[in-house]
Amino acid sequence: MFPILLPLGSLSVYAYGFFLALGFVAGLILAVLKTRKEGVPFKHLANLFFYTVLSAILGSRILFIGNFFGHPLPFHVILFKKKQGR
Repeated sequence: MFPILLPLGSLSVYAYGFFLALGFVAGLILAVLKTRKEGVPFKHLANLFFYTVLSAILGSRILFIGNFFGHPLPFHVILFKKKQGR
């Protein structure tokens, strides 16, 4: 598998991130189809999806920072190194 799916100048679409997002969207679609019969409003599923994605992003960033605990770079530099934490 190619690590970079679409190089768009300074922005690159990585395969891992693309398929992770595709999995989240597929999960949302399946959840909508399954819960429509139960009468669960879409608003609840949209909120659940939003908080799931937010938690995944924050959790992965916290884990990335935890891996560099004790690194000589200052904490705020590691926190915002987006290119390193794909």
